[in-house]
Amino acid sequence: DTMVNGVRALGKQLLAYYDRHKAADGSRIDTVREAINRWAPPTENDTDGYGAFVCTVLEVRPDDELDFHDPDTLYWMTVAIGEQESGHKAFTEGVSEADLNAGVQAALA
Repeated sequence: DTMVNGVRALGKQLLAYYDRHKAADGSRIDTVREAINRWAPPTENDTDGYGAFVCTVLEVRPDDELDFHDPDTLYWMTVAIGEQESGHKAFTEGVSEADLNAGVQAALA
């Protein structure tokens, strides 16, 4: 219903992956590769390309372990997924910095 709630929902989903779901090997979902494979399954998406874009935004490698509870990590994961899903221009014009910050903080609360 609001952009803040949309950002919050994405953040909460990523936190659920990290806290409650398991990767294929039974470990915590804590990498870009694992999160994107869950978010955008390879049966429906170019998961490798999607993950490569997210890695570029976060400046990490696909299998680097991340802490999704870190505000900066959650913020940039949200930005990267938002841009991948909507396109850079649409996302940056449609989602303000204030909405991103408020949504991420709400997800972490």
